[in-house]
Amino acid sequence: SCALLSFAAPVQLPSGKCRLVFEVNRLRNRYGRDAASPGLQVLAAVRGGSAADGKTHGKFRTPVTDDGRTEFPGADGDPDSWETVSLGLDGAGEGSVLSGITFQYKKLPCADPAPLAVANLRIEPAK
Repeated sequence: SCALLSFAAPVQLPSGKCRLVFEVNRLRNRYGRDAASPGLQVLAAVRGGSAADGKTHGKFRTPVTDDGRTEFPGADGDPDSWETVSLGLDGAGEGSVLSGITFQYKKLPCADPAPLAVANLRIEPAK
């Protein structure tokens, strides 16, 4: 399953290394249960900058938590506890823009996973 977020106009990225940061939480599945969520991957489409060939660059990668966990964080379905994750933006540099974001998670064949909520998308300097 995946969701695509595209922008009416590309978002100008700051010069220097930066990252896409957002909060994620697990919602109840269609039966009202708190079921496990499969692994999340995110593609941030970057154009221009150090990749000045005019093409859009990016690849699906797993976001990481601020404490460096690379596996998808255990979003817990508690509406009051959101997990903050980030993703370094490949190819970002002087004059680069973010043209879209794709969220994808693996759907297990015999499972009814809980949907994920994403909030507070923002660009921050890389740590």
